[in-house]
Amino acid sequence: MFFKLKRPSRIIQKTSKIPAKKRISSDAFTKIYSQFHKPILNYVKSKISDEQSAQDITQEVFIKVFRFHESYHDGKVFSTWLWTIAKNTISDFLRKRLTSADKISCDEVVCTRRDAESTLVYRDERRDLLRMIRPLTRLQKRVLWLRAIHQLSYGEISEKLGLSITAVKNLAHRAKNRLSHEKPGLAPVF
Repeated sequence: MFFKLKRPSRIIQKTSKIPAKKRISSDAFTKIYSQFHKPILNYVKSKISDEQSAQDITQEVFIKVFRFHESYHDGKVFSTWLWTIAKNTISDFLRKRLTSADKISCDEVVCTRRDAESTLVYRDERRDLLRMIRPLTRLQKRVLWLRAIHQLSYGEISEKLGLSITAVKNLAHRAKNRLSHEKPGLAPVF
């Protein structure tokens, strides 16, 4: 992944010659911080929406730069190493946030599995419904679905299907009549 700065050549030229395996002076760190703080903070803000967390992550990036500056190798571009630390720190933050989501105790978990009887009843009702709508045309099924399940108005259905409102109402009426012949006690769903 490549990161773009407003003036990357200036930053790379000034910071590409940081000697490895030596103690970093406070002046050198201050120079690095002042040069990279704003671009790193803006990058973190683009990935993390919370302002306070973005500032904390940016601070963590520079703490890591200070603590692990000896792992920087001569001959490598310093800014690449710094951006990699920023990217990895953001990844660590997001991973921690995902894994530290509120833990739910076993007592709070609601069982979503159906018991055997309700599963069989559901399957029977579904099979009956599919058998009942089988004689409908494809457009009648779509109108029925959009009207009954998605609760769209005739106007919304006509826009979605590219038909006139009159055509949609006719399809709904014909589907209703056909369903009432299949199952006379069926309450109209639309």
